[in-house]
Amino acid sequence: MNDSIYSDKPDSFLVHFHQFDEKDIKRCVDGLDAGFERDKWRGEALASHLLEWLPEFALSETELKEFKSNTWLPKVQKAVARIYTTEKALGQRGEIGELLLHIAIRQIYSSEPVVCKVFYKTSANDTIKGWDGAHFVKNSNSEYELWLGEAKFYTNPKDAFRSAYASLKQHLEASFLKPEREIILTLSNSGGFSIPERISHLLHRNTSLDEVMQNICIPIFISYESDALKKYDVSNYIEEIKSEVKSLYDDFMSSIKGEYNELHLRIILFPMHSKEVLVQAFDEKIKGLQKL
Repeated sequence: MNDSIYSDKPDSFLVHFHQFDEKDIKRCVDGLDAGFERDKWRGEALASHLLEWLPEFALSETELKEFKSNTWLPKVQKAVARIYTTEKALGQRGEIGELLLHIAIRQIYSSEPVVCKVFYKTSANDTIKGWDGAHFVKNSNSEYELWLGEAKFYTNPKDAFRSAYASLKQHLEASFLKPEREIILTLSNSGGFSIPERISHLLHRNTSLDEVMQNICIPIFISYESDALKKYDVSNYIEEIKSEVKSLYDDFMSSIKGEYNELHLRIILFPMHSKEVLVQAFDEKIKGLQKL
């Protein structure tokens, strides 16, 4: 997969400030941070960075391969249209969280999309249903894993975790997972996504869900407003958000103790100074692109 179109990606913006891997129980937590500049949270700069990722988040692989100097504007406009085309506030929907999930696992784990979910929204301005991201990653044993992600873009972290748990419970039901994987594979093929044979096998309707469950990873991306960031002090804020992230992770692991032990879970926490700042900045930039 070395010649993949996804080998070329935007430069990193988010700071990967924390990682703790409990390999014996297949659990991991990562912390990502947008950082500060002149004592101001970089929410507006982050909104600009999100736009850099928009084409590969919202376009199929076939469409990306057609992305040329004389076609970039219509392609960008198509990507924007798949995010939203009405005045409905982005903060009331999940696209920013889903885009952040996409960026996080592409940046940290060098994943590649199996399919971009926004590519097949059922109608304009629908909230995206099902898993919030479908990627594959080559693990430390050089084997391909299927990554099916959940993303929550919230103000309160406890509310975000409650919602993530509810989604996880629903999406792991056999009655949901069986048709969902067939949809993912069908749309991956129709979008021209290049995926390893191993991933196609895991998504095939004839593969036992027991085998699937043993070979998937579920990244759960939680973005929330951080008490530590609101008390920003340049001398110790990284230590403060590390402590906050660890506490939130420990609380969530305690709440699901004994459940999903066979699953590989990766919790990715993204503390924000202000959700509103990011939503407004991204909303303005999206509307600017719509006017081109």
